[in-house]
Amino acid sequence: MLSNAAMAAGPLSVPDGPTSQGPDVARQKFLEELKEKEKETGRYDLNSDAGAPKAVAKPAATFELKEVRFGVSAQLSAAELQAVVAPYIGTQVGYADLLKIRNEVNALYQKKQILSSRADVRPQKIVAGVVFVDIVEGRLSKVKVTGNTYTREQYVADVVPFATNDLINSGVLKDRANNFRISGVASVEANLVPGANVGETDIVLAVQESKRFQATVFVNNEASDSVGQNQGGVSLVYNAPLGINDKLSAYASGSQGSFYNSVGYAIPLGMRGTLLRTSFSSSSSSVVAGPYRYFDVKGNSSTNQLGLTQLLVTAEDWDLSGNADWSQIKSQNTVSGFGLSDTLTDLQAIGLNGTLRYTNRVLNASVTHNSGTVTGKPLPASSASSSQVSGGWLESFSPGHYVYFKAFVQQASQAVMPSAMGMSLGGAGTVRGYALGAVTGDEGHYANVEWHYPVMKGLNAFLLYDTGSTGTKGLAKTELSSVGAGVDWSWNNKAQVNLTYATPQKVVTTNQEPYRLTARLNWSF
Repeated sequence: MLSNAAMAAGPLSVPDGPTSQGPDVARQKFLEELKEKEKETGRYDLNSDAGAPKAVAKPAATFELKEVRFGVSAQLSAAELQAVVAPYIGTQVGYADLLKIRNEVNALYQKKQILSSRADVRPQKIVAGVVFVDIVEGRLSKVKVTGNTYTREQYVADVVPFATNDLINSGVLKDRANNFRISGVASVEANLVPGANVGETDIVLAVQESKRFQATVFVNNEASDSVGQNQGGVSLVYNAPLGINDKLSAYASGSQGSFYNSVGYAIPLGMRGTLLRTSFSSSSSSVVAGPYRYFDVKGNSSTNQLGLTQLLVTAEDWDLSGNADWSQIKSQNTVSGFGLSDTLTDLQAIGLNGTLRYTNRVLNASVTHNSGTVTGKPLPASSASSSQVSGGWLESFSPGHYVYFKAFVQQASQAVMPSAMGMSLGGAGTVRGYALGAVTGDEGHYANVEWHYPVMKGLNAFLLYDTGSTGTKGLAKTELSSVGAGVDWSWNNKAQVNLTYATPQKVVTTNQEPYRLTARLNWSF
């Protein structure tokens, strides 16, 4: 250990640094070597010693640290920097301690998600216990967009909110890149790479786009028994018609006694994770089976909907979003040509949705509050509200081998809810051992558990258990449950086939079938 007398006798060199060069020359040489290292690796390593002059084996020298002078920082305050060095001032330190100071400063940048800035301890001579720490804060040089085929380049470039020569806040950049994917059309990865000159940083925006035109035709026997189980339809998607991550979609399906069609459009509003949604749908139905088929029962409805989705928190492994929706439903029902009902329902909904992602696990949950007003005949105007909670859990063990659980609960404000706000059980998606809409009610719940196992490439078998109950608020609920099995088969990412066999465990309707066997074929183009 060197004494104070030795310190006073002359300057002390940082062990890893050259002693034959002036401080400015040494600093420039060190930064140039660091820049070359950045170009080789294509990324920044805040705490790497690579690029610094190689250490010469010699006894570790120490000295009393009197002061640390930092370069100018626009991203860290003087108080933050002094808080780092305070524990070291007045103590005996060596080069390893100086690297600790450097790393602690870089940790402050990382905590603020500022990845293009860093502190460096340059080769220097220590005079009177004063150490100089360089601050290199990356400034934007240029933005490059790659991978886009139909998304406008300027739209992608708007992910970067910084002008040339601006300091780069990596946290802000990361949030905007996450917000970019809100519509599900395309995603972007923002990469920081060294610029042409020392202290410059380029941003490369790598775009991944969904297939622009998507079409799926399908046939299945999952429709309601009363309008004919067998149905077919088509789903169409046109991604980015304006080249700005917007989406246009259309859907149509029909069975012997029913027809349904819808068209929707979604467009992001800026880069703050806001998505505006609008849709229109209409349907018509005629009872063709069951005890009411002789009474010429018909129905028509149309729905206008406007919605807003806002990403509230986005991260690599979880996100939280809020939704607000307004819809208006017009419906008419006739029996043997005579009007049975003619109503107008206004609905409002507000909710939160969250998703948590692990390597082999995905959790999601949502909570929604609905309110509605119904006017028209034959009943007087009325208002009602309901609250819904739903969630899912997917646990993956290996490719194709997983367990999936989902649940849904609805609580109603009153008995005899408007039909648009009620719930029904039975059929695909709820309790599969029963016909679609076998029982209806104001409130209730259902849950599904599936265990999937790969049989061979493209073929997956599964076991299922469903349970649920629903009924009028304040009265006993009708309980349902079913068990079953099925297979999923896919070919060349174009054809998907699902076969599901489920048996009901409780009798809840007259003429209830002992099992339900459903088949579904989707063909994508």
